[in-house]
Amino acid sequence: MLTRIALLSAESYYKKTDYKNALTGYDKYLAGKEATASKSVLLRAGYSAFVLNEEAKALDYLKNSLQILILLAFILLIISVQIYLKE
Repeated sequence: MLTRIALLSAESYYKKTDYKNALTGYDKYLAGKEATASKSVLLRAGYSAFVLNEEAKALDYLKNSLQILILLAFILLIISVQIYLKE
């Protein structure tokens, strides 16, 4: 329950462009669940860290948010090649 409150707080601060408090909330919410968290939450956490010049943290969050997109792009590429080869 507390992690959900941390997320709601972070989202509110993010919308107000208060990235310092937003990042604090995102850090609390994401602790230990970066691999399973929503990619959009990871993206906003990464952007908040980037704005605050916390490059290492920003890269970690953004890298996790993009991994699923890269995987999906790879799967689509494989499917496209298979369709092409069948024709």
